[in-house]
Amino acid sequence: AKGATEKNLTMHILGIAGMVFYFTYSRTLVSRILASEYIPAFKKKLIQNIVTFSLDGLPLRNNREHD
Repeated sequence: AKGATEKNLTMHILGIAGMVFYFTYSRTLVSRILASEYIPAFKKKLIQNIVTFSLDGLPLRNNREHD
């Protein structure tokens, strides 16, 4: 992205890695909270969620600027 520094990119990469590590090492907790077995289809959905969140953030603002 325009204006992104190496430090910004590194922080974003660490954030994505942190989400992946969390979901990898917290399988039991994640499975209980989401009431789903950790099967391939569930892992695929988790991966899709991480990618979407990493690219778009929370879809709560309807493309509005901060108030």
